[in-house]
Amino acid sequence: MPNLLPPCPSTLSLAIRNGLFGSLLSAACCCLAMPAQAEPARQEQRLYQIPAGNLDQALTQFAANAGLLLSVDARLTAGKPSLGLQGHYSPAQALSKLLAGSGLSAYFSDDGRVLIEQAVQASDALELGATRVKDQTDEDGLKDYGVPRSIETRNLEQLERFRGRSNADLLAGIAGVQTSDGRNGGGIEVNIRGIQGQGRVPVKVDGSQQSLDVYRGYAGTAQRAYIDPDLISSVTVNKGPSLDAAASGAIGGSVEMQTLTVEDILKPGETTGWRLRGSLADNSTADVPSDYRVRPRTERNDLLHAHDWSRSLAFAHKDEAFDLVAAYAERRNNNYFAGKHGYSRYDTSEISGGALVDANTVARNYWPGEEVLNSSTHNKSFMLKGTLYRENGMELGLGYRYMDSSFGEIMPSQIGRTGPSMTWPLGDFKKDIDRYDEAFWMRADPEYYQQCSAIDAPVPDGDNMWDSTGCYVRETLDPVYDYSGANRMVQFKPGNMKLHTLTSEFKWRPEDDSLARYIDLNGHAWATFGRSIMYNNIGFTAPQRGQGYQDEQSEKYRKSLESDLTNLKIGGDLSNTSRWVTGVGDYALTYGASYLYETIDPSRKPWQDDLENNRIERNAYRNEYSLSSALEYKPIPELTFTAGGRYSAYRIHDRNRQALYAAPAGAAPDAPWWNAEFAGFADNAELSGHGFAPAYSVSYAFTPNLMAYALYNQGMRMPSLFETTLGAWSAQPNYDLRPERMKTFEVGASLKGSNLLLDNDQAGIKLAYFSNTIDDMVTRNYRYNPKGRPGFNGELKIRNVDSFTTQGVELQSHYDSHWWFADASYVYNIKAETCDRAFAQALRDGGKTETPDCTTGGFQGSYTNTQNPPRYSVNLVLGAKAFEQKLATGIRMRYTSGPMYVLDKSWHVGTTTPQQHYLEARIYDYFADYQVSDELKVSFNVYNFTDQYYLDPMSQSMMPAPGRTSSLAASLQF
Repeated sequence: MPNLLPPCPSTLSLAIRNGLFGSLLSAACCCLAMPAQAEPARQEQRLYQIPAGNLDQALTQFAANAGLLLSVDARLTAGKPSLGLQGHYSPAQALSKLLAGSGLSAYFSDDGRVLIEQAVQASDALELGATRVKDQTDEDGLKDYGVPRSIETRNLEQLERFRGRSNADLLAGIAGVQTSDGRNGGGIEVNIRGIQGQGRVPVKVDGSQQSLDVYRGYAGTAQRAYIDPDLISSVTVNKGPSLDAAASGAIGGSVEMQTLTVEDILKPGETTGWRLRGSLADNSTADVPSDYRVRPRTERNDLLHAHDWSRSLAFAHKDEAFDLVAAYAERRNNNYFAGKHGYSRYDTSEISGGALVDANTVARNYWPGEEVLNSSTHNKSFMLKGTLYRENGMELGLGYRYMDSSFGEIMPSQIGRTGPSMTWPLGDFKKDIDRYDEAFWMRADPEYYQQCSAIDAPVPDGDNMWDSTGCYVRETLDPVYDYSGANRMVQFKPGNMKLHTLTSEFKWRPEDDSLARYIDLNGHAWATFGRSIMYNNIGFTAPQRGQGYQDEQSEKYRKSLESDLTNLKIGGDLSNTSRWVTGVGDYALTYGASYLYETIDPSRKPWQDDLENNRIERNAYRNEYSLSSALEYKPIPELTFTAGGRYSAYRIHDRNRQALYAAPAGAAPDAPWWNAEFAGFADNAELSGHGFAPAYSVSYAFTPNLMAYALYNQGMRMPSLFETTLGAWSAQPNYDLRPERMKTFEVGASLKGSNLLLDNDQAGIKLAYFSNTIDDMVTRNYRYNPKGRPGFNGELKIRNVDSFTTQGVELQSHYDSHWWFADASYVYNIKAETCDRAFAQALRDGGKTETPDCTTGGFQGSYTNTQNPPRYSVNLVLGAKAFEQKLATGIRMRYTSGPMYVLDKSWHVGTTTPQQHYLEARIYDYFADYQVSDELKVSFNVYNFTDQYYLDPMSQSMMPAPGRTSSLAASLQF
């Protein structure tokens, strides 16, 4: 095989070496590892208009249009003709036609180059015309193993094979990735290597971002992304910060999703087609209770009497001028049932890592095999997108998505059984006038309220003064039943999220070689508008909205917890890559910019009384700007150096103004609004900041299949709207927050090959060590006074801590022999530690004399206490193919240990944000996919087929995961 550098340089070879290097949507992100861009470029179809003529010229034009780097001995192509090429093709298909009859073949290497060589009998590849390309196993199964950084991808087949029960199950089994509180609220919050929240790990769909910060009361906070997995075609998880133009603030990594494409819908060779898909699943209730006082049910259904279902219909068309995709999807999942085996581990005061778990355990709330309340979802989604192909390599894509999602949601602090007591929720407060005040619920004793009476101070209404009166009505309790002595739980009304998303993408890769070496342009613009109605506020700081309302359920949560917000995000990014070939090596300069505007505001105008008492919801906007660049240098094809950086800046304006009070007096001087006169409003707060973060990397390919790399990346995250503005519980935000600075060091190596055990098999293995340190990490702690005692009600405050560090090791592997296949990964988390000298000193001054400056997890009140990943995790998929590979069947095993640390020390434990005690779990899933015909595919799954009772890692809510669930699905292409 010839050397990758042409032994006989010519005008052709130099021109081709200046061809575009790959898709620029990811070029900046991968400028630390540019070879990764060859993969999407290799698969992407685009329009070619290459006239017949000399093969040298045809290959030169192909290289510029395809964005690939070709290496060729000029003597092989000298004097050979080409029939040219017209139409949409993938690079492999295009080269097959261009090289037809030439006696040459093309080999796609994993460093982003294409080698033209004499055609040989392929022993480790499939023949596609005259082009020697590796089959789909290499494209999908081994793609991640040629990239000099940590990345993991899932294609449509893998996503549909393990769809799971909740939306968060879409990411189950990815090494180093956990989803937080995926059973409560219908959204996805991703934790990568112990990092999550507040934009640290954004979820993107077709380049657009959507997320909503949700306050979870005593359990902390969540930043949820709402997606419909039934419209997702692929998922890519990037671990750690990058220099992608659109990755500003993503210091923990990112999850990038692509919606359905024409290739997912059309049958091979077709230009127009449809895809119809439907599924049924068991292990769910027949309905979602409408009464807030519920006895969890225990009567499971089976697949013959399925209550959960999904359906989707997609259309696609493509030709030389444009392609089009339209799809509708709907999925309904009612409340599920917990597993039956393993409950006793949580039920008794067992030792787990040195601490009792019985004090804070899921077993106190749900019994084995019971209905898990507030776990339902109902999604309706529509998407329409198209791409227009213009001359000279220009492409313009436009898209629209709509999602209406209703989902079970409950504040974690409200999950619990109620015994024979007259306290809420076994009481019903009936209002007689237009105003309801949370103070009733704080001060009134139901035992004394036998009749209607005034319960709050007079409320001004014009020139009149009204008393808020109410009547507490005794209810007849059902007999205490069964084993628990506590017979009812709380079923909240489902929350709702409506999303409208517009996306656009522009690509320009000139066919003119004089431009192609300098222009490889990619841009995105998008907007996401969402309205959410959720029950996640807290009563005494929530707006009371002095307007009339009548609810069939308890006023306690229906209004005092309701949060009705609108959220708008508008973003854009633009990047370009210019390349030079010199006598001392190849250079590629990638540079880009991004902009993000986001605003959040209440859907209804606030009442003056609420404003004067700091009972407000967030109402603010934020701007963020970013400039990035990276220079890649290849002195030889095997060695790559990269250096670059990102400059980021932000500005936040809070539309809310803090209510001020006269000098405090009385028993609670730290809470003046309880016992002092209103004294006007403070000025609107504005915050701003900026910073620069450098990045460096080096990689070396010892052979085409063996590679090692090292990188040191910094990334900056600017404070978020949630952290800096008034709303929910936060009446005194910290306006002096500093931006976070992530410092990531990673070293790794990968090895892959073919024909190892059997002919045409493929295998890969990748090992990586990582160390992440976030300086000035923003989190929440109690606010302590100079004497070391907490302020009123703990008085929580967002603030910077000195640092937060995570370290670990990841191992990924893949094998496919075309008859049996396996994927395995192992993660060992070494360290998760918070350092905060000032807060530790305050605790020591307050009597906790043994408090260290640095502690495992986080200090009391910190969000990191609920973000404690498993010490170990193992993911294993074993499968086999039969009947001419029409049947694929196998099992998946997911093992997670208990958390890295048990946070039970005095400096860990406080009133809020307790660690949820999850234990080790070993979950088995079965799958079978059968291709009945070219048009019809049938799938059968059993999730958790040993019916284990367990709590997901990093749950904020005491809601056990689903028990054994069977699912049957079918897809029809026509």
